Amino acid sequence: MDFYKFSRFLIKHYQLSTLPKNEFYPKEILVNSEVWTEVVNLYRFTSKYNYEHSITIFDIDGHQIAAPVVKGSKEKVRTSYKLSLKYVPKVRDWYEKRIFINGKLSFTFQVKKKDIPVKPKIISLFNIHSHPIRRSGEEEYYNFFSAVDINSLFSSKSFCMGLVTDKLLLACKYKDSRNELTVQEKDILPRLNSDFSSGKRLSKSLLDKLGAVFYSGEFKKKLIRIN
Repeated sequence: MDFYKFSRFLIKHYQLSTLPKNEFYPKEILVNSEVWTEVVNLYRFTSKYNYEHSITIFDIDGHQIAAPVVKGSKEKVRTSYKLSLKYVPKVRDWYEKRIFINGKLSFTFQVKKKDIPVKPKIISLFNIHSHPIRRSGEEEYYNFFSAVDINSLFSSKSFCMGLVTDKLLLACKYKDSRNELTVQEKDILPRLNSDFSSGKRLSKSLLDKLGAVFYSGEFKKKLIRIN
């Protein structure tokens, strides 16, 4: 599923105020170049400063973009953006779609007049944060989603949450997801984190017990569903 269709899939369920069923999530997601650019920037800033950073993915009248990287701390990061949209007439039936982030012109797209909606919409799809590399002696490793991360997803209005390490991960909740991880589910995370940190394949059955759908992919390649 390309990122435009995935965005439409999420927005459809947002508008219905209902979470998708587990089986409705696609097997793979093709992320667009605009989003990949900021994902790679997120990784680079995190590697440089060794702090958590974050970006937010938006759907703006059918175009999916990522807002610029926000710096956090070694343990957490919060994002806040001010977005605005303007359609400027160009030649004949063509308009330039201008997207401003925090007052700065950040993206432009050429669109036909007939494709401009009556009521333009800016929709926040989900957040992507990073985990800095960890070191123990000569060993270097990345941590998986934490219990705080997953509980934050479950309690938020967003259906998904991204994580950047040396790859991109995506966790998505579904209709049967809980509002919070149980004690038993939290106990699963150290095992998953150990496998993730050592580069082992994650257990599908353990991921299923967390009550979320997970994706993983190398930078600028497709995200593959892993449970």
